[in-house]
Amino acid sequence: MKSIASMLLIIALGFGLAGCPGGGGGGGGSSSAFAVSTTSADFGVVDNAYTSTLATTGGTAPFSWTLFGGALPVGLSLNATTGVVSGTPTVAGNSTADFIVTDSTGQTANGSVLFAVHPRTDRASVNSNGVAGSGASSSPSISGDGSLVAFASSSSNFVPGVGGTQIYVHNRQTNQIEVISRDNDTAVVNEGGAASSDPAISADRRYVAFVSQATNLLAPAPAVPAGQQIYVRDRQTGVTSLVSVDNTGASIPGDGISSGPSISGDGRYVAFVSQATNLLAPAPAVPAGQQIYVRDRQTGVTSLVSVDNTGASIPGDGISSGPSISGDGRYVAFVSVATNLLAPDPVVLGGQQIYVRDRQLGLSSLASQDNTNTNIEGAGGISDTPSMNSDGRFVAFFSQATNLVSGSGAHIYVRALP
Repeated sequence: MKSIASMLLIIALGFGLAGCPGGGGGGGGSSSAFAVSTTSADFGVVDNAYTSTLATTGGTAPFSWTLFGGALPVGLSLNATTGVVSGTPTVAGNSTADFIVTDSTGQTANGSVLFAVHPRTDRASVNSNGVAGSGASSSPSISGDGSLVAFASSSSNFVPGVGGTQIYVHNRQTNQIEVISRDNDTAVVNEGGAASSDPAISADRRYVAFVSQATNLLAPAPAVPAGQQIYVRDRQTGVTSLVSVDNTGASIPGDGISSGPSISGDGRYVAFVSQATNLLAPAPAVPAGQQIYVRDRQTGVTSLVSVDNTGASIPGDGISSGPSISGDGRYVAFVSVATNLLAPDPVVLGGQQIYVRDRQLGLSSLASQDNTNTNIEGAGGISDTPSMNSDGRFVAFFSQATNLVSGSGAHIYVRALP
């Protein structure tokens, strides 16, 4: 039989291990267990200034930090009072550092944190062991903070058992890689049964839009009819959804090829190119041709972007392509050879021009024009590949036009929007 003293000691130790309720980082009350919550620090780049703050759950501020094992990257140091790791890393590589944190009541917690330092030029098409892909990779898209890179690849050594041309995301912070073009089975990775391409990752890292010819990406739901469609993968919930669908509520896929997705910062809006005629159903079909659409994934509404300014939503009378959507989803820049997009104003005389659609005001404007601001379009060559900034104030594009500015032709231009 245990002595009373022994039993009291066990109870005391148990109470000490459990810890007393304490405040969070701000000093208020918290019922969370005291722990180091950071497992992967912000990634760094050689010779670039670096700062990352270690975090906790539970405990009572102020905290005191100690490095007791492993090592920080060369050039970085720990501020024991603030938990800030800072400095200028000088050597690329991965390292793990072990920390003990003590709160104001004397509670302690420990945790290991991964630090990744990349060279200035770094290869992202690698597996989790840093081995380069065995096949060709292309079409990169990077998240707002630069930590994630989405791309297409025919490599077979990224994820065991996955082959074909798929969409992947490489995490530069943890060095992990994941398959994006996969179905909704969470138990096993069932990649797309046909080629996927053209990824676009949202600035917030959560969503990836992409093109695919696969028919199995919505499984266990019924297969999508054969054809090239636009999908979005929610990396947080692990759900793949179809974007190039009509407005009937029955998620009927587009009846023509869709391509070129561009996604808003929070992943709500996806702009894309489509030759489908049924995307506005149950509204009347759009005449055959290649138009620009935006899908609002929150409301489930697909709208036509390449339309005129009459208010009658008359589609462009020529091919449109290359959409680029602003971070908030309000503006869409695109390429078009249509001549009627500024109607009822006089028609653009022709050629391949850059337009911007303000989806809030329902107005299209000509971006590839000279500085007289009288809609004199670029002449003497095509304009192409628009790219919008986050708030939609500026659009950059390539043009061979000779009249945009003095001495113009085959250059990159930026148009400031009203």
